[in-house]
Amino acid sequence: RHFAGDDLVIKFQQGEPWKKVIGPVFLYLNSNSSAMDNPTILWDDAKRRMNQEVANWPYDFPVLEEYIKSNQSGIIRGQLLVNDSTTTLIPASNGYIGLAPPGDVGSWQRENKGYQFWTKTDAMGNFTIENVISGTYNLYATVPGIIGDYKYTFDVQVTPGFDFLLSPYVIC
Repeated sequence: RHFAGDDLVIKFQQGEPWKKVIGPVFLYLNSNSSAMDNPTILWDDAKRRMNQEVANWPYDFPVLEEYIKSNQSGIIRGQLLVNDSTTTLIPASNGYIGLAPPGDVGSWQRENKGYQFWTKTDAMGNFTIENVISGTYNLYATVPGIIGDYKYTFDVQVTPGFDFLLSPYVIC
């Protein structure tokens, strides 16, 4: 609470159980004697390995019961649009959209007990959030250049193995 204040301190009820899995974490240390003359060799190798690990995520090797494997998660897809007040819908290019535990608009900023899943929209406002742990979430969004923090009207229910397509989400 020293840096963030009381709002961001995890609060528990008497006897409330809680567990959150973070990881596994992959650390890649590369080396190449040719990098003395061309350091980009290491950078390019690290980017290649990062892309390989991203493609393998989530890993299947952890045995911890609470670790969610890819066959135990779902996918959410949709499009984020902005109403520019002239009744024209504009794709929310480079917007941030995410799933977080249910709450009020902006509550995702203070949420630290549950899991959150975020992504960035493409140029047309399209988004895909993969490997979402099953459960009930609210969908939140922020868009650069648009004042405000937004929340989708309905709860989003994620179930394992299900690919959920949302109707376009319009913010104004």
